[in-house]
Amino acid sequence: MKSIIYLVLLIFIFLFSCKGKIPDKNAENITKETNKVVLTNNELKNAGIESTLPKDSNVRLEKELNGIIDVPPQNNICVSFPMGGYLKWTSLISGMKVHKGQNIATMEDQGFVQLQQDYLVSTSQLELKEAEYLRQKDLNESKTSSDKTFQLAKSEYEMARINKKALAEKLEILGINPLQLTFDNISKNVFIKAPASGIVSKVNVSVGQYINPSDVLFEIIDLSDIHLKLTAFESDAYSFQIGNEVAAYNNFENDMVYPAKIISINPSVNESSRSFDLHCHFNEKHPELMPGMYMNAKVGGAPLNVLLLPESSVVSFAKKDFIFIDQGNNNYEMVEIEIVYNDHQFIGISIDKYSYLKSNKIVVKNPHFLLMKLKNSGD
Repeated sequence: MKSIIYLVLLIFIFLFSCKGKIPDKNAENITKETNKVVLTNNELKNAGIESTLPKDSNVRLEKELNGIIDVPPQNNICVSFPMGGYLKWTSLISGMKVHKGQNIATMEDQGFVQLQQDYLVSTSQLELKEAEYLRQKDLNESKTSSDKTFQLAKSEYEMARINKKALAEKLEILGINPLQLTFDNISKNVFIKAPASGIVSKVNVSVGQYINPSDVLFEIIDLSDIHLKLTAFESDAYSFQIGNEVAAYNNFENDMVYPAKIISINPSVNESSRSFDLHCHFNEKHPELMPGMYMNAKVGGAPLNVLLLPESSVVSFAKKDFIFIDQGNNNYEMVEIEIVYNDHQFIGISIDKYSYLKSNKIVVKNPHFLLMKLKNSGD
């Protein structure tokens, strides 16, 4: 009886120990996709594959922007007249060049005559007040005149001086030199002179029109300091620095390049467009460039150390970029890369991230053959 029990226990232990060794017929066979390719000699010969070492190089990340020719606010000049009057004459038209100090219009009003009259009268009165003041001063010093009489003469003299000075300032605002004003040259006409050299952009008045002090008669643009205002998006805020070189051009003369440099960066981002302005100064004067003209530009950003490879060395698959490393003996390995520079001839990858590739030959001709073989072998 005991022998039968031992036999049953041995059979049970044997079956239990063998249970883990029974193969699972439903298990899946998983094959891991490789990123390596091996070519036969004939395949290598027919593919025409060539390899080379990448180049260590410093490049500048160029950004393509657009903008307009602009002038600083101080070069946009509005010409007005400080007193009301009638416009008697002007020959200005839009686009006309003017020079600083040139007579550009004539104003006429009886108020001009009155102002000149008041100045000459105040000059005469000041002479009398000054003589009386000096006389009273002498008398007061000799105790012949009272202090009150002397103080009154002094006060009238000071008021006459103030009156003459105020009238002289008003005349200078109108462009009349008070030192040259005499009885013989009193005039009802006053000339308006160009405050700066430039080009007339707007004429807002007509001859015979009455002009108020707040009216803008003409607008003049001083073209001595035109600049290029470019628009950049906030995502590129750290791509630009003052002093970056700019190559500007327009849509009509793509071969004509206007070199410039960034002179200021607007630190404020426009809330609606999420953009900011770059102000650039041209290296030379270009009379043909006019304010408001649309321009394109390529702006060189900060220098970047990269490994350069021909653009032909890159293959794209599943929205990713790859290159093939030549490992020798017809062996090649596919490596995913991130392109940080592309001038449509060469591509650049970060030398810090891919430093291990500096001493590896990279396939630069017909890498697509390797990609097709790799994917076909994977299938």
